[in-house]
Amino acid sequence: MSAKITTIDLKDTAVQRKKMKARAQERPIPAGDTILLLPHCLRVSSTCRAAAGEDGLVCVECNPACQVNLLRKAALEAGFSGVCVAPGGSLALKYVKKTRPLAIVAVACEKELNEGVANVSELFGSGNQAPDITIIPLVREGCIDTRVDIKKAVAEILSKENREEKRYCGAGLKTGSTRR
Repeated sequence: MSAKITTIDLKDTAVQRKKMKARAQERPIPAGDTILLLPHCLRVSSTCRAAAGEDGLVCVECNPACQVNLLRKAALEAGFSGVCVAPGGSLALKYVKKTRPLAIVAVACEKELNEGVANVSELFGSGNQAPDITIIPLVREGCIDTRVDIKKAVAEILSKENREEKRYCGAGLKTGSTRR
């Protein structure tokens, strides 16, 4: 069975919410089997004190307004098994290989998302069950101080309703912090 890939349409989240619920009913995936992948460029570069770790940058919550900090906290509170703040696609792929999630929620620029989906599909091959992937594109790209629309995209995935159902049709490549 091939993985389901969902792209969050930032222009029409009501439609996306219905699609996500329909997919979750098709193949419910517990939050504990889901990882979140974040790009390192999403952090606030001028104040970030994250240290490099084996699984990516380890957020130390130095800036309460930082999108990495906010998204990481939301994912862990929702019960995701881990969060990866990856400086590049190869580390993110290594983390996916290491953790073998059932679902991934990935936030990145279009180029990295396309490459990541292709690499995950190749990693799992045709004989194995690839994880479901939800991709959330950045609203401001670049390689430093990028932005994602948390209210319209990630909040939909990590909403209270989804946490209560423990169903996620999403994905991201994971590194960095994990919930223990």
